Amino acid sequence: MLQTVTSHTRQLLASDPNFKRLLTNSGWLLSGDSLTLVFNFLQGILVARLLGPEQFGILALITAYTTAVNQLVDSRVWETVIKFVTRYLEAKDFVRATAVVKLCYLVDALTGSLAFLILYFSAAVGARLFLQNEQQAYLIELYAAMMLIMIPNGTTSALLRVNDRFNWLAYQRVGVAILKLIGTIVLFWFGGGVQEVLLIYMAATAIGIVSLMVMAHHISHQLHLVTWFQAPLHLLKGELSPVLEFLLMTNAGAFFKLLQRNADMLLIGYWLSPAAAGYFRLARSFTDVMGFPINPIYTASYPDFTRLWSQQRMIELKRLVRKLLVLTCTVMFVILLLMWVSAPWLIDFTVGVEYRPALPVLHWLALGTALAAATNLGHPLLLAAGRVSSSLLAISLGVIVQLGLLVYLLPTSGIVGAGVAYIGFYLIWIVIVMGTIVSIFHGNDKQVESS
Repeated sequence: MLQTVTSHTRQLLASDPNFKRLLTNSGWLLSGDSLTLVFNFLQGILVARLLGPEQFGILALITAYTTAVNQLVDSRVWETVIKFVTRYLEAKDFVRATAVVKLCYLVDALTGSLAFLILYFSAAVGARLFLQNEQQAYLIELYAAMMLIMIPNGTTSALLRVNDRFNWLAYQRVGVAILKLIGTIVLFWFGGGVQEVLLIYMAATAIGIVSLMVMAHHISHQLHLVTWFQAPLHLLKGELSPVLEFLLMTNAGAFFKLLQRNADMLLIGYWLSPAAAGYFRLARSFTDVMGFPINPIYTASYPDFTRLWSQQRMIELKRLVRKLLVLTCTVMFVILLLMWVSAPWLIDFTVGVEYRPALPVLHWLALGTALAAATNLGHPLLLAAGRVSSSLLAISLGVIVQLGLLVYLLPTSGIVGAGVAYIGFYLIWIVIVMGTIVSIFHGNDKQVESS
């Protein structure tokens, strides 16, 4: 039986090189993400034990607030790099490809600096509203520097994806996770608080960014990119409109995504307490683990979807999407059942019974995470097909539903209400995105039949 399955798998990979390449790239990310997941999970457990629920909640609220402000002004250029640099490389227009890279680095520098300034000067307000202690504003001011550290991340990592260097991305992520874990072990041994944890996060991230930039410099010659002086931005004059339109649309989507990902945490801090935020953050840490076998497919699929769509190889694209959807849904169903059954034991064994209040919301978050991971290929497919507006519509309507549920349920149901709102978002998102994808392929089938 096993021999038959193996033989069938080999034939499938041999007959579908796109599926093979995507699984190879996903495999590298999965290997890296698996190790990263283990290290980050251990690091998170140590931090939770070191700080306790209330201080752990303060740490979660600080990272949520800084992330929200960063994503509010973030350019999300990595999607733009993949779409337009891939297009120009396919056309052998290496000068314009470089101009797009140059533009994206400049946009990242502008938005990263703006995020730093907003965070630094709003630290007192953020601490008063969400940490419920204005004297801790200095922690937000400190962590604001992370925005400057992260400036090159989006464009640099996108270049590695364009060049199929997913193995290098895996090495880099694992390295950063190891550095964070080592630093946390030192704190756990010698003692430390929220400030020391934030400093470790910043130091490990800075080392990771430097390594990414070295990798990107190495592959720029393989991509035939020219120097920045040879690629002035005015060369994009005729193409600047679609590039900026795509950038603005994806940024709008990122804005709603930041609300979806961070509004619940911040509203918990505002309406409930830092301890409640700590319970919720722990539950999310556990459920975030669920998507690790599937998340690499999201990262690896976008370049392949873009390539197949640009070449109008629709039959291959449709076949690839169908196979991936079956794979992701099957895997996530099994993982969801395992999480529901093992959650009480995991909490008691890893962080202790003091975090037991996180269990009820964990069940709801697990279901939402399973729905999200099973259908996460929808967003990159819509981007590749140029249907950014459909993705934006799905995210915006989903966020409106989620925020409404949060406002209604949090004051009465506590953090469980945040879990229910999380489900509400993904139900709306799935209906719109999957409906759009079906219509795209159905419309293409009709065009083929008529021709």
